[in-house]
Amino acid sequence: MEKNLDIIERSELDIPLSDVKRGDIPTVSHESTTEEAIRLMQESRQGAMAVLKGKVAVGLISERDLILKPDFSDPEWAKRPISDFMTAGPFSLPETSLLSDAIKLVTKRSFRQIPLTNEAGEYVSMVSIKDMLGHLVEYFPRQVGNFGVIKSWENQTVDDYSEMYSTELNGDGHLNGNIFMAHLKRVSHRRPAIVDESVSIGEVIDLIRFQKGGAVLLTRYETQLLGIITERDILLKAFKEGKVDPNLKATDFMSANPDTLLRKHYIAHAINNMFHFNYRNTIVVDEDNYPLSVIGMLELFKFVAYHFYGDEVSLL
Repeated sequence: MEKNLDIIERSELDIPLSDVKRGDIPTVSHESTTEEAIRLMQESRQGAMAVLKGKVAVGLISERDLILKPDFSDPEWAKRPISDFMTAGPFSLPETSLLSDAIKLVTKRSFRQIPLTNEAGEYVSMVSIKDMLGHLVEYFPRQVGNFGVIKSWENQTVDDYSEMYSTELNGDGHLNGNIFMAHLKRVSHRRPAIVDESVSIGEVIDLIRFQKGGAVLLTRYETQLLGIITERDILLKAFKEGKVDPNLKATDFMSANPDTLLRKHYIAHAINNMFHFNYRNTIVVDEDNYPLSVIGMLELFKFVAYHFYGDEVSLL
């Protein structure tokens, strides 16, 4: 799709979801063990998969399910069928559904993935917020793509990024690409969970379970940012043959020296970093690199969708 526009009409997103470029995500049988599902997710580096019974998606299994639901004190938990931990009866859409409707649905209900079905109700593929956001930004290479990625901002000042953004909603039925040049400080965010580098991976998992998902930042002396541990880090690094040793140091599993952005960097910078480096959370810091917030791809997606569809969607 070759686009170079400043504004698109809502009607341009009235295309079937089958036309949206999607990732190749494996599936797992409802009869598979949890250990088998974990291994498949690790090998494919996917954060969620459809659980199939025959050709029908009867559930979704995600990193979050695998962290929040099992009883890790049970030595046999990973031998149980994946159906014990999946989110059963997932909401799905026909692949002929419109992208515009899917955007509003995701924004209202905070879905990260939606299974797509054919006319017979059989599973076809999965569409994610990353797929939909990727489709949106292709319309705006000037406002998004031209900014590139940011690995270091120490030699830049926050004044380098004057905001090119109007707070007015696009109620007249169009989306202005300048929405991607809004400062990150405008996006709803999660307060970061910050812990000392001395904690164990078991303590980090307990904290993620307590806050029902998200990420944990590891620091030295509560000031120097060392790394981040996400649900994906736990799935890919901490689960060994369906077991987790809670006593190991959390620093052994963190993504060290994570990229950070300032509150006055653009949404475009965060999107470009997320797509280029394949992560789902942006750490926002002050000029001393002290973490202020963690913004996920879902929060960015909701911000853009809200300014496109206004009262038709909700940020709550």
